[in-house]
Amino acid sequence: MKKKISVGYSTLSGRILAGHSTQEANTTRFTGKKYDVTDEAITAVTRKMLHREESIDVNFGDGLIFRLQINLCEDAFVSR
Repeated sequence: MKKKISVGYSTLSGRILAGHSTQEANTTRFTGKKYDVTDEAITAVTRKMLHREESIDVNFGDGLIFRLQINLCEDAFVSR
């Protein structure tokens, strides 16, 4: 059986983790080593949004929908 790789958020550490996982009782459970991919995940989503040039709506399936958008910080160029 092919191992599934999942990405999840840890409320304990406040970090985004990736690793092999199983699905049990409507819950994803990591099996084995987990890797902190927080910075890589945030950068990847930012690059995806820049490429699409639009916001992304995320549906949590419980009636909540969040809209993600990015804004260029104009003052970032001044401090370089």
